[in-house]
Amino acid sequence: MRLQEEATKVQAAFRGYLAWRAFRTLKGIVRLQAFIGGHLVQRQAVVTLFCLQRIVKLQMIACTSNGSKHSTSQRRHSEKLWKNAIIHKVRMHLFSL
Repeated sequence: MRLQEEATKVQAAFRGYLAWRAFRTLKGIVRLQAFIGGHLVQRQAVVTLFCLQRIVKLQMIACTSNGSKHSTSQRRHSEKLWKNAIIHKVRMHLFSL
């Protein structure tokens, strides 16, 4: 009877080890999925910000061609501010990963 109890303990320990190893592997897979998902969201955000930048630029061009009162230096300044804001947002997102 004692031999059977010892065998049961060994089997329980081995099954516990297998469960722990499977959990560790699963945990790594979940981390990988989260990383990939975060990267995809980041890439989509960069594309969206780039599109917004182009839309704003087109609006500025349309305003200046319609005889708007904005000077060239004001337009350059607003473009520079917009570009710096986008770069800042992208950098902040990259460093938060």
